[in-house]
Amino acid sequence: MTATKIIPFPRSNRLEAADPLPGSGEMAVARPAVPRTVTFKAPFDLPGLAGPHRPGTYELRETRRALDVSWEAWQISLTLLLVDGGITQALDVSTADLDAALRLDRAAG
Repeated sequence: MTATKIIPFPRSNRLEAADPLPGSGEMAVARPAVPRTVTFKAPFDLPGLAGPHRPGTYELRETRRALDVSWEAWQISLTLLLVDGGITQALDVSTADLDAALRLDRAAG
């Protein structure tokens, strides 16, 4: 088993390892997923869904991964956890797609 060296991100005390830094063999540091909720009052559709999903309040996890640059910068990824009939689906979603779906939901309701 290979030992993992975790290097701290400048001006940060984040301690979770993420993807290896390109060409370094070392690990970048990422912030853990921050859970939030989003509420849809009407059926909604997002890229990656087979069709409209039922309304409800769903957990949205935002993960920030530090970029390997000389200033503090992050790559943000969003995962929407959709629960339906006891099955949870994790759907990666862009900020633009999620914002558009929420705007349509507000306009409908």
